[in-house]
Amino acid sequence: MSIEIRVLGPWDVRVGGRTVPLPNRLRVALATLAMEAGRPVGVERLIETLWDGGDPGARPRRTVQTYIARLRRALGESAIGTRPAGYVLTAEAEVDALRFTALAADPDRARLAEAAGLWRGAPFEGLPSARLWETYGEALTERRLTAVERRVDLEIADGDPAACVPELLELTALYPLREPLWARLLDVLRRCGRRAEALERYELLRRHLAEELGADPGGELRAIHAALLAGRGPETPAPQGIVPRQLPADLAGFTGRGPALDALDRHAVTASGMPLLVITGPAGVGKTTLAVHWGHRVAARFPDGQLYADLRGHAPSGEPRRPAEVVGGFLEALGVRPQDAPVAEDARFALYRSLLADRGVLIVLDNARGPEQVRPLLPGSARCLTVITGRDRLTGLIAVDGARPVVLDVLAPGEARELLEARLGAARVRADPEATDRVIAHCASLPLALAVAAARALLSPELPMEAIARQLAPGLDRFADDDPLGDVRSVFSWSYRPLRPATARLFRLLGSLPGPDLSTAAAARLAGVLEGEAVPLLRELTAAALLAGDGDRHRHHDLLRAYAAERSHAEDTATGRREALGRLLDHYREEADAAARALDANREPLTGAPAMPGRQAAIAHFAAEHDNLQAAVLRARDAGFPSHARDLAWSLLPYQSLRGRWDDAVAAHLAALGDGTARDALIHARLARLHAMLEHPTAARRAIATALDMSDDETRGAIDQHAAQVHDLLGDYTAALRHAELGLARVRGRPHLETRALNQVGWFHALLGDLDAAAHSCDAALAANRALGNRLGEASTLHSLGLVHRKRGDLAEAARHYAGAAGRYRSLDVGYSLAVSLRDLGEVHLALGHIGPARTAWREALAIFAALGRSEARDLEIALKDLD
Repeated sequence: MSIEIRVLGPWDVRVGGRTVPLPNRLRVALATLAMEAGRPVGVERLIETLWDGGDPGARPRRTVQTYIARLRRALGESAIGTRPAGYVLTAEAEVDALRFTALAADPDRARLAEAAGLWRGAPFEGLPSARLWETYGEALTERRLTAVERRVDLEIADGDPAACVPELLELTALYPLREPLWARLLDVLRRCGRRAEALERYELLRRHLAEELGADPGGELRAIHAALLAGRGPETPAPQGIVPRQLPADLAGFTGRGPALDALDRHAVTASGMPLLVITGPAGVGKTTLAVHWGHRVAARFPDGQLYADLRGHAPSGEPRRPAEVVGGFLEALGVRPQDAPVAEDARFALYRSLLADRGVLIVLDNARGPEQVRPLLPGSARCLTVITGRDRLTGLIAVDGARPVVLDVLAPGEARELLEARLGAARVRADPEATDRVIAHCASLPLALAVAAARALLSPELPMEAIARQLAPGLDRFADDDPLGDVRSVFSWSYRPLRPATARLFRLLGSLPGPDLSTAAAARLAGVLEGEAVPLLRELTAAALLAGDGDRHRHHDLLRAYAAERSHAEDTATGRREALGRLLDHYREEADAAARALDANREPLTGAPAMPGRQAAIAHFAAEHDNLQAAVLRARDAGFPSHARDLAWSLLPYQSLRGRWDDAVAAHLAALGDGTARDALIHARLARLHAMLEHPTAARRAIATALDMSDDETRGAIDQHAAQVHDLLGDYTAALRHAELGLARVRGRPHLETRALNQVGWFHALLGDLDAAAHSCDAALAANRALGNRLGEASTLHSLGLVHRKRGDLAEAARHYAGAAGRYRSLDVGYSLAVSLRDLGEVHLALGHIGPARTAWREALAIFAALGRSEARDLEIALKDLD
């Protein structure tokens, strides 16, 4: 049945058209889920919202589970789903606030009116949660007001402004300090001939602002007041009736950029005060093309025309244009003859702003160098919209002037394909999808490079995509052009040339970066400087759009990396490049070792770096750096740093095992293989276990045989333990027990290895039916693990004891041990082992007749197995269907 949830006013929820009464706490929980409909909401966030920072009691998670169960009974069992990240309200539920948000982002006047009609009062009226208001209410109210203001502007431009008066009167009474609403009310009253009423309301506002804030009305309101006093009409015609239309031609066949276009539409609607949008991104990413295309899309909303200027902030020749030069052209476009324009620059800018004060004009300032080049050209009018493009981040405009940013990156794969189809025709592009993908990869999905490649292809219409892909070898030579605006290398150079020497050196060294991005600390090691010294260098590269920054992460696309490598080979020595790579690999080895020892306290240190403070910090580090570390293993092997490759592969293994990234672990260990000595035996042993986890039995047997053949006295005990694990995964428990016992004999006196071996021996005895021997060995392992504080070893041994008790028929004791193992694995975030314990726990619950607990355990195990791509997921799906 349909579910309707209304929060834009008094609370109302209906199921199948029938009102459903709910107590306050359930209303707050449902409102929180409704505002995120289709997306999971974590339990911690629900607790925070439900109790508003107060005391949630001893078991808040259990209370939340109870609330969710009660909501399911009220709304229908399928209304709220459970995900690993939390609870999710079905996307089919109709939520007025979400409907409003979608409508308010649309520039269409009718849809803005529909959005306004959804409001019945204050958001979350009657719900006892300040957190709901803080999280959603303020933003919803702001969207409502900006949508109303935008709709009024549209009515003023081409509609019925008088129809807006009742709503504006109501909203100015509710929000008496919001000047943009007052400005529109006074303007509409003026246009409707209600001059005396407008003057009276201006005086009411002036007194209120003086009493509340000790301030006068803003400039826009004072200008409207002056017009009212002077008795001027609502329109100020342009001198000589000129309407400028300066936008360059739109690109024929423009494709893609859906999210960016949506963002521009949304920001244009929601911007308050003087609307100002900034489009930034690296060279060749299509900033101008996007700005011009979007400008043509919205041109009809600006009846007084469009102004456009290329500020030449990054031009191949010549200096950036001065604002005074640009404003002269704008004044002429607005009908001011050059001989009539003021001589003084300040007077010119003042005249420019005066001419735009009562007009709706779109202004596009393209290719800006920085805020100081742009600010004099801002109109100061709420009816004008200014769009600025630039490679620099233009942070000052965002921070000081309230600009809304739209950051462009390279195209998504689908968008890149659409661009090629638009230029070359769909049949040619789709005839060989693999070759098309290679063309896109060679172009790094950069619009300029794709356009150059398409132009080359158009000159040879007989060539298939395969031939074009072969021509576009990696590098920049195939993107050269006589026109500097179409030469990718030349376009990059305009951003590179102004860099300070230290910044340019760091940029060049980034050409040897192994992975997709790097942290500030990694950049500092690469450059051989202190971290604090690296920060301004990275900031300068980001400002020049030669790097994209997201907090502490920095990245650039493959063609920029190729350009950096070119510059490095031209300007840096081979020794300097190798030393820089060595410093970076040292950094990666130290941090990976520190994180690995936080995940596995039994590890011997590989470096002098202290272990990271806690498992969560280590997991977060690996999550951020995994792809860089994986790439570093391969680069270390190819660049002649074998010890780095070996150590990085070993340090990555705990995290890769935790997350089930077996393929990555195999690739890293294959890259770490070195000289064929006993040191490689351990690598082959780990490879054997990884192949077994991937359910590749032949490769697993071959690798463990190689490891055993290569082992020596020092490594044989550890390799026997690996062999036991491999044979366990392959189902050969007799061979597994033999290797476990051999391993135990060889590692006596090495506590951590010995406790692991004791557990292995007990496990295989249990599988083979010798339960007394199994219990004796496992009890010894459990005591030793607890003495060592080894929680991971303790979890593994509890699982083994669960099997022992299960085989003895003591199911309650088996369930207790499996639950203990699962709890420890969960606290350590060890996914695969947790899933195995939950699967076995569910089987024991089922045998005891506990259907609900069995279903709960299996569902959690299924989610983990499915995420890891394990075949066990299929078995659990079938088992759960049988339970239902």
